[in-house]
Order: sequence, then structure tokens, then C-alpha cells
Amino acid sequence: MTSKERFTITINGGKPDRPPIFATFTPQVAEKVSAFTGFSYDPPIDSLLSTRISHTNLLLALGNDAVGIAACTPSDFVPAVQEPGITVNEWGMHFKNIGLYNEFIHFPLAFAETASDIVDYPFPQPHAPGRFD
Repeated sequence: MTSKERFTITINGGKPDRPPIFATFTPQVAEKVSAFTGFSYDPPIDSLLSTRISHTNLLLALGNDAVGIAACTPSDFVPAVQEPGITVNEWGMHFKNIGLYNEFIHFPLAFAETASDIVDYPFPQPHAPGRFD
């Protein structure tokens, strides 16, 4: 049974040969699995994005029946390095590598108290070039 058949049968309430598989990896785990298996490793753009749509070739080679799709960061986006080991994504969220995953350590709207705090926040542009390529 193909992956497409497996998902279609499952979505329609049928019984496939086995449950469809959809798994993701953190960048750190993907790198270790790639080294162990010999499959290529593609570094992610940022931690939040990487757990949604990265490592596609590795995951398919390991038996995933599906790939995740989502909006991406703009084509000209480069994560900022706040200090060694801490990066900032386009949403202003700060991440710290703590081993097998990146921990969120700062949320830019965590202390928003008024509607204007939110309205005035510089949210990413939803239609930026590369977002849906």
C-alpha cells in the first residue's frame, strides 16, 4: 500500500495495512539520526520552522508517510544571534539550544498589557517574498 493510499483510507474511516506515520525531529535529533544512518542532514532555518517542515528527505527515508507543509520564513530572513547560543526568529522569540532541542526563553508579547501593546508590535509580513514558495 502506498503512503497516499494509506492516508486516504484512514481519513475515510477505513483500515489501512498499518497506521500512517507522520513524525518530526528537532534539529539536534535530526542531525544525530542523519549521522547514525548516513542520510544527509539539511540544517533548518530556525527552531520553530524546523520542527514543522524541515528534514523532509530524512523523514521520508525513515518511513514517514507524509510531509508537513506550512508557511516559511521570508527568503531574505536570517535569524539574529542575540548572544552566543541564543537566536531570535522573525517573531522576536528567543531560543536557547539546551541539547536535544531549542528552548523558548523569551516571548516578545509575554508582558503585553494593553491592546496597543499588541497592535504596535511589528508582526512578520504575511505575504513576504518566499513565505509560500
